[in-house]
Amino acid sequence: MDNYNNEIQTLQNPTFQQIRKIAENSLSHLSRNERDELQTQLNRGVNLLTSHELLCQYTFAYGNMHEAKINKALSSIQNPKEVFNNNLAIIDWGCGQGLATVCFFDFFKKLNIPNNIQKVILIEPSEQALERAILHTNIYLKDESKIKTICKYIDDVQKSDI
Repeated sequence: MDNYNNEIQTLQNPTFQQIRKIAENSLSHLSRNERDELQTQLNRGVNLLTSHELLCQYTFAYGNMHEAKINKALSSIQNPKEVFNNNLAIIDWGCGQGLATVCFFDFFKKLNIPNNIQKVILIEPSEQALERAILHTNIYLKDESKIKTICKYIDDVQKSDI
């Protein structure tokens, strides 16, 4: 896991696909049977992710789908440079590893929109996934003070938490 964290932190111009590739490489030492078992443990992406290997397997297995969904949603916004020209806050419910937030940041880069994100609130019940979300989000923001985490299930989040 330390190697994963180090590789992520050394990304100079990060992209979601670079993160996904690092996750895939982190699993390269596992046999096909071990990878299949990890995939089964994901339970189609609904189980809590509680290990480095499960986090990496999830990113590899479902990452492209997340990226496509976010890109599809964002592509429907007319005049994104105008919509996103002010200081913004992101609330990422059930953030997992912060994949949607990272894809949002990639969207900004693709359209040359300045990243004016002032705050990111990451909400996730898995402590391990939340730690990974901080890592992923902060390689874009480069300011961990902009990141607030809430380790709760969505139904347990109170207005005062946000």
